[in-house]
Amino acid sequence: MRHTISVKYLAALLLCVGCGLVILSFDVAAISITRFRRQQHDTPTNTSNRIIVDCITASFDSGWTNESALCNDRGKPRLAYMLYATDARTVCNAVIMAHNIRKLGTPPSIPIVALVVDDVPAAIVQRLTDAGIVAIPVAHWKQAGVPSNAEWVSSLTKLRIFEARGYDKVIYLDSDAVIQRNLDHLFHLGDAVLWAPHAYYIGEQYAFGSTLLVFSPSSNQTFETIERAMATPPRPDYYDMDVLNDLFRTTCGYLPNHYVVLTYTIVDDVTWSFASKAERILSTYVHHFSPGLGIFKPWNTPRSVLDHREASYEPLFYDLLAEYWDHEDAMCAWLQAGNHPTGVENATDGIHNALS
Repeated sequence: MRHTISVKYLAALLLCVGCGLVILSFDVAAISITRFRRQQHDTPTNTSNRIIVDCITASFDSGWTNESALCNDRGKPRLAYMLYATDARTVCNAVIMAHNIRKLGTPPSIPIVALVVDDVPAAIVQRLTDAGIVAIPVAHWKQAGVPSNAEWVSSLTKLRIFEARGYDKVIYLDSDAVIQRNLDHLFHLGDAVLWAPHAYYIGEQYAFGSTLLVFSPSSNQTFETIERAMATPPRPDYYDMDVLNDLFRTTCGYLPNHYVVLTYTIVDDVTWSFASKAERILSTYVHHFSPGLGIFKPWNTPRSVLDHREASYEPLFYDLLAEYWDHEDAMCAWLQAGNHPTGVENATDGIHNALS
């Protein structure tokens, strides 16, 4: 009996020793593999691979789950807001727009870029730099056969935003507008040749406005498509919104109406999907200054209109004008005196209270 017990204990002891040796061998192998991987990760090639993995992780964490985002050396998509300017007035508008973008919370890590035609004087371009805007010179793009004094003669220059400039996702805005809600969430939109708000004011089912555009200019493919289309325009008055719609109206992504509302339609009683007109106004992201109801662009409208308000109009219709003029006075004093019609100075009527 004692001999039998001793044999059992000896067998158990040998089994334990054997298991220990097996576990130890696995540990040694794991340490060797870890050291090998660390050595491999120190090579330039695998450093790049690690950045790509980090980029994919960051993209998924931030909601970029439907596209292949290019990355910078920190493993994050390169984002930017983009504007364009063709003269001193549009430079002023860009400065005001950039101020409002930052005021609504867009971080400094997302640059605001302005494409500036190369004949704008350096002293005027400096105003953009002083405002923290990245100024990039571009060549004019004018529609052939259009008079040089036509209102939209330089609007094709806007289409240069589609040229690849090292950014993975861009939010473009016309600067003759007032941004009222932060748009940073649009950087997380999925793949589409571009995203744009439905042009409710045209009446067509498939038509979008070009005041706000979201796209990924990682190559020049879209720009080259636009260039080919503009080589043989169907008519002289064929501008940026026309060519974009003709090319992409059925392949773009549509944003809801309230992303861009034209100023003269503020007074309309439409609610779209909102419970009330007031909720629709509060939900609007961008109001685009558009001629209507006897009012033109702010710089072509006398400030005295604020003394003769139409009582039936939504107060915001006038408040947006007042805010623009206040910003013009504060940020664009360098414009020549008398560059705008005379009238009420420093007129503000509580636009932010109306929107809060």
